[in-house]
Amino acid sequence: MPIIEKPSLNEYVGKIRTLKKEGIKIIGFTCSFVPEEIIYASKAFPLRLNLGGVEDMVLKGGEYMSVGTCPYARSTLGFLLDNHPLYSQCDLLITGNYCNGMESIQDYSKYLKIPVINLDTPRKTDAPSMKYFYKEILLFKKNIEIFTGSKISNDDILNSIRLYNELRTELKKINELRMNNNPPISGTESQYLIQETFLNEKQEMLQKLRQIFPQLVNKRRNLNGKRVIISGSNIAFGDHIVEFIESLDGLVVGDDICSGMRYYWDNVVMNSDPIQSLTERYLTKIPCARMYPDSSRFEFIKGIYEAYNALGIINYNLKFCDPYQLKNYPFKEYFQEKLEFPVLTVVREYAQSDLEQIRTRIEAFLETI
Repeated sequence: MPIIEKPSLNEYVGKIRTLKKEGIKIIGFTCSFVPEEIIYASKAFPLRLNLGGVEDMVLKGGEYMSVGTCPYARSTLGFLLDNHPLYSQCDLLITGNYCNGMESIQDYSKYLKIPVINLDTPRKTDAPSMKYFYKEILLFKKNIEIFTGSKISNDDILNSIRLYNELRTELKKINELRMNNNPPISGTESQYLIQETFLNEKQEMLQKLRQIFPQLVNKRRNLNGKRVIISGSNIAFGDHIVEFIESLDGLVVGDDICSGMRYYWDNVVMNSDPIQSLTERYLTKIPCARMYPDSSRFEFIKGIYEAYNALGIINYNLKFCDPYQLKNYPFKEYFQEKLEFPVLTVVREYAQSDLEQIRTRIEAFLETI
């Protein structure tokens, strides 16, 4: 029996329904800039909404959003409008200005029949931005308290931070096994673990990760595909791009994806003010392409490329994902021209035919590195 298996969506929908019956509020959100620790501290269940890869849901969301919106944003709206068994469990939805596509979801909140709280996130990390985001998180905390009817104390937040720090630490320990010449975990399995973390109760997931790690340390595998890093747009649960790459004799050993290593790489450095601690962690973590400047993102990718002995980078763009597509030229200039790292840029929608169209390009890239 495999140590890591693909999480069962039906199983977790059942678990979340049970939580709702017990009176626990389910709070959904779509971006890694949302400080989950605040939600958890309120005794609500933080649910990262990260389904994708379903063409019908892209079309459903496209009835409201422009076809020039990325397929992840359109499908997220589609899942919400379609009352998907998971998304329909949400009692509250957190939206924000993460990117044009995800920001526009709040414009259609009246059609969703779910109350919405907006969290505004700056694009810089300078002192004025820190001050602004601090106030936003304070307001976010107040709004969560009003919605749940649960007062959130500093001790509640500190305890939540400790739990999330432990969770991130365990995920990072498992991830570092991917540096091995013959790693005990594939990129696909790493994605499964993170997706399960999004769906599972955090204490339960922490215990599961602690059981998995020693099993992986002693595991012997024959994972000897061409070692690559994948960078770029969010990879949703249902988007099979990592599995697809690994089916073509690739081995994804690292990433800078928000549903990948960026989710758990940086812990919260705790000080006397937990709101300040959260502000600093969420605004200064490994940046996505929406942030300015995002030079530290390039430094992070270079670091994991070298530490994980990668042979090439797949620059993965969802079509109309503006933050990443606008950075394609400086990405290529830095990695391919300056550092001479092999780079393949792939742009796709969620149609299965897209995968078949890029098959030849990925196969050719893997053969040349």
